[in-house]
Formats: sequence, structure tokens, C-alpha cells
Amino acid sequence: MISMTEWMRGFHISLKSVRRWLLYFFALTMPMVIFLGNTEYGYTKTIYTFIYISVLVLLWAADLTFSEDGKVKLTALSVPVALLFVSGLLSIVNASSKGVVLQGLALLVYFYLIYFLIVNTIETRSEANKLLYALLASGLGASIYGLLQFIGMARGPYGFRPGPQSIISVMGNQNYLAGYISYLFFPAVILIVLSDSKVVKTFFTTVLGLFFFLLFPIGARGAWLGIVFGLVVTLVGISLTGTWELLTRRKISVAIVILVLIVAYLFASAPGPLNSVLSYSAGNGDESGWGVFTPIVRPIVNRLIKKGGARVEDWHIAMEMFKDHPFLGIGLGNYKINFLDYRAEFLQTEAGGSYGEYIPRGAQAHNEYVQFLAELGLLGAAAIVFAITFSGYVLIRRLAVVKDGEGRLLGTALLAGIVGFLVHSTVSFPAHLPASSLVFVSLLGLLNSAAFGETDIQVKVGKTAKYALAGVLVVLVVTVSVFAYRDWRANVLMGEGKKQLQVGHYRLSRESFLKSESLDFQPRQTYYYLGVVERQLGNDQAALEYFKKSLGQFEPYKLFLQLSTLYLNGRNYERAEYYLNKFLDMGPDRNLRLEATYFLATVKIRQKDLSAAEGLIDKVLDQDPNYERALIVKGDIYRYRGKVIQARETWERALTVIERKLSGVKSDLTGTMPLQRYEELRSRKEVLEKERDAVEEKLSETR
Repeated sequence: MISMTEWMRGFHISLKSVRRWLLYFFALTMPMVIFLGNTEYGYTKTIYTFIYISVLVLLWAADLTFSEDGKVKLTALSVPVALLFVSGLLSIVNASSKGVVLQGLALLVYFYLIYFLIVNTIETRSEANKLLYALLASGLGASIYGLLQFIGMARGPYGFRPGPQSIISVMGNQNYLAGYISYLFFPAVILIVLSDSKVVKTFFTTVLGLFFFLLFPIGARGAWLGIVFGLVVTLVGISLTGTWELLTRRKISVAIVILVLIVAYLFASAPGPLNSVLSYSAGNGDESGWGVFTPIVRPIVNRLIKKGGARVEDWHIAMEMFKDHPFLGIGLGNYKINFLDYRAEFLQTEAGGSYGEYIPRGAQAHNEYVQFLAELGLLGAAAIVFAITFSGYVLIRRLAVVKDGEGRLLGTALLAGIVGFLVHSTVSFPAHLPASSLVFVSLLGLLNSAAFGETDIQVKVGKTAKYALAGVLVVLVVTVSVFAYRDWRANVLMGEGKKQLQVGHYRLSRESFLKSESLDFQPRQTYYYLGVVERQLGNDQAALEYFKKSLGQFEPYKLFLQLSTLYLNGRNYERAEYYLNKFLDMGPDRNLRLEATYFLATVKIRQKDLSAAEGLIDKVLDQDPNYERALIVKGDIYRYRGKVIQARETWERALTVIERKLSGVKSDLTGTMPLQRYEELRSRKEVLEKERDAVEEKLSETR
């Protein structure tokens, strides 16, 4: 008869094996998970992570209660993570959206839990390899999808149009895919070289060739920069760890890898056979100055040094936030919320005078270190600097004591991937991308697992503490999972509401948005869209209240235009003028800028300042002589001043413009188009018809 102790030991071993295979499955599936009902690819991956990791944590807690020794591996890297958590929590003090801070902290905890689970699950080199195989296989799936989009055989953002611009794969953006590939590049190379299996070598050599090929049409300079630094780390690491001899013994594998990379490069470079069809070229005649690194160096020099550009402006704006809140920052995750407010201020400064080109959205600063400085202040920056330096010390120390050459070589490759991530973070935002963050914490977790030596910090949990810890974890993960599911449903409902709004089903849209608001932990965008739909239904006061709720939560350009026109209609001219001027200071696109200037002229007319109004109308017409609403107002000013002939001439000109635009809109409506485009044209047609009727009435009154 089996004793209870033996039964518990067997159950512990079985449960640990189940956890291990579930961890492999997570690494394989998470980067590829998408759901088209969600508004963003990364969002689906985040919710999937919350639910899946909650299950793994529960299994780990159950496993712990059945283990005999009760050992928990924390590792030294838990210390900097704790400091980052504290700095993020303190940043809530200045946050305009405190809910966003809490969401960011939940993500930090859960990606730490991935690291924690890897450290407490992976014990051998073989198990570490399997986790890397899963990540690479996931990258293969994403790359094949991206390749099919590249050649026009899978739908991309522009339908089935072939070319680099169509590569978004399951990541949502070609640069996200490039980053994911780049962090796994050197681990893949070393796995191929070290493997004794011909099947493994052949399969992953093919994977590596596809990775390398796709990097060229994608052209993500930050990812290439990460690979260059990863190469330096790999070469230095091989030299310091004395593993050159190991590579020379496997020179055939090394030669095959190099050959595959050369073939991929030649095939991706002009005039390759595929590129002649897709009109893609890896370079042109003026790019020869930097040799093989030209595709990396030249664009970075042009963008950051010669032109400045949107990314540098993003960094300036982040620094303005830091100046306002230097110690605790503006709040974790709040950069995107405060971006336009600070942009409006920055563009009025001497430094901002050379910027001002339209930036569609400022969700990220395209530099993780600058953004975290803005969001977490000096306290957070100190925590990040400590985390990087301390982690570097810990990882190098662990590699130094690995006894076998294969372990040192693989560890060096993992370290190269980590450095690639950190370097890429200087020009992008991989820490905000679930798939990229998964690779990063996986590489860290593997290097700190038993596969590379004993864990440096272990805690033995007593019997009572086991149950207490399990209870706390159950409450935590169940709570987070419930919120995650509700948030996912809210996002789906918001997406449905947006589609209904686009086709003019305003009441159905409002119903979807209200359901979304009731489920969402932090509604944000839902407030804005509820304001839009209430306005479409003629409920201006309700719309105003929702737009005011959107302030400090979700602030697109049009929010300020909506607020200003609602205040204008409500005869609150002071507030209308305030928001219009603020909107213009934000650097909107040309069409919105003209519209705001027109409304500002309308405010001046209501305030009986005709001279100022006429100056603003002339400014609009100087930039767009066919701006029909400005022509109508110009005619009104002429009539007010008794210049009836000039008024009629201006209105007749406006009527001609309206009829021409109306004819174009009607023609466009006869074709096939997305729902959003159809709704835009339909709304435009209604507006033009109302303007035409108003102008005809003015002309009839002045005959």
C-alpha cells in the first residue's frame, strides 16, 4: 500500500510536469493569440496572459502545498522588481488616471509571475531548450503569416496588397514582429549550433533564415540596432568564456548558419527575384557610405540628428512632463493621456519652434527610459538603473560559474537577447508589448533557473505559511481574472459600439457603449465615444458630461474640438475660445486646424468682434480658398457691413464649391468601401446638403 508521503511526492512530480508543459504551451501560443473582436492585438494577448498565468499560479500554489521541502525560488532579481513596483505605486500621486496606474502595476506583477514560474519550473538544460523552442515556433508562425502578407497571399491592413507595408502578422505592427525576432536571433543561432539532432538543426535553421529575411523588408532600425549590440555581446561573451573551441568543433553547423543568413540577405536585397515583383529594395545608390550597416545607421542619423522628427519631439514632451513632476512622475501609463496637453505647451517654447508636424497619436515616447522617467520620476529612474546594473551583475556572475562550455555559450546567447531588448528600448517601446515582454522575462527567467546553476535566493515555507500563501494567491488571481474577463467583454462591446456608430445606428451604439462602461475597470475611451453618440442623438448636455469625463482619461485631438463646439452652442464663449486655442496649440492636422480656426471666427462673431472674425476667416481662405463654411461666413460679414453685391458673389462662389463637393461625395458613395468610410461620406453628404440649402436661402433673401 502506498503511503501518504509517497502519494504526495508522486502527485508533486506529476503536477510539476503538467505545469512545465502548460508553460511551454503558453510560450507557444501567447505571441500568436489574436481576436478580431478586440480593438488592438496586444490587448488580446494581455487578457490571455492574465487568465492563463492565473491558472499556472494556482497550479504552482497547489504544487507547493504538496511539496515536502516547501522551497520557493525568488532570485535576487525580485529585489529590483519590488523597487519598480513601489515607484509605480507612488506615481499614482500625480496621475490624472489612477486606474491606468493600477492596470500598469497589475501587468508588472503578472510578467514578474511569468519570470517567477519559469525559475520555479525549469530545472534542466533540456527543459530550457524546450521553452526556447516554443518561443521560436511561435515566432515562426508569426513570421509565416507576415511573409504571406508580404507576398499578398494573406489579408493585411491594406487588404491583399503585397509589400512591406502589409506586414503586421499577429503582432499588429511590423516593427513589433521585428523586435520579437531580433531578441530570439542569437539564442536560435546557438541552439542550432549546439543541437545534435539533424531534425532540430534543419527546422530551426529554416526558421532563422525566415527571421533574417523578414527583417530586411520590415526595415525596423531599432531591431537591427539590437542585433548589432547582441552580436557584440555574443562575440565578447564567447571570448571571455573560452567557448571558441566549442564552435570550431562544430564548424560545419556554424558554416551552414552563416550560409543560410547570406542566402536570406541576398534574396531580400535588390535585385532579388521576389523584390522585382514586390518593388522592394534594401537600399539605393546614396546608401553606400555605411557599408553593411547602412540600413541601420543612415535612417537613425537622418531621423535623430538631421531631421529631429516625431520621436525626438516625443522625448522632448516626456522631459516637459518630468520637469513638472521630477520626483514621482506623472503616473505609470499616463504619458499617452497627458501627451497633447504637454505638446501644446512644448510647441510654444523656443525648443518646440522647430517641431509641430501633425502626430496622429502619442501613445508611447518611443524610448522606454525617457517615458519611464516621465511617468515614474527620479525614483522610478533610479529603480530602473539599479535593476539594469544589478541584473547585469547577477547574470554575468551566474554565467561565470557555469561549468560546461555549452551552458556558457547558450547563456551568452540569452544575455545577447536581453541586451538586444534593452537597446531596442532606446528607440521603441518593447516593454509595452506583451509578446516582446514575454521573450524578455523568459530569457531572464531561464538564466536564473536551475538550468544554469543553483538559485541565489530561496525561501523555505512552513506548512501553515503554505496554506496562507495559497489562500492569498487564490484571492489575487481570481480577482484579477474576473476583472480581466470583464475588461475583455467591455473592449468587445466598445468595438461593437464603434462599428454601430460608423453606420449611423446611434441608439444601438449607445447601448453597447453603456454596457461597456458598466463592465470596464477604467472606461477611458468609452466616455469619449458615449459623448460622440449622445451628440449625434442631439443630447448636447449629456455629450458634454461624457466629454468632461474623458478629460484626464482619453484625450484625442477631437475631444477638444468637441468640447469647444458644445460650449459654443451653449453660448459659453469663454470656454469655447479656451478649448479652441488649446486645440490649435496642439498641432492638429491641416483639416482640423482649419475647422478650429473657422469655429474660433464664429466665436468672435458671437462676441461681436467682426474685425477679429474676418481676420480668422481670411486666414482659413488663404490656406483653403474652397472652404465652403468660411466662404459663407465671409458673405455674412459682407452683408452685415452693407456690401450686398460682395456678399452675393461670395455666397455664389460658396454654392459652386458645395455643389462640386456634393457631386464628388455622391459619386464616391456608389462604390464599395469600408463601413467607416461609408459613414464619413454619408455624414459629409448631409452636412453639404444643409449648407447648400442655407446658402440658397441667403441668396433668395438678397435678390
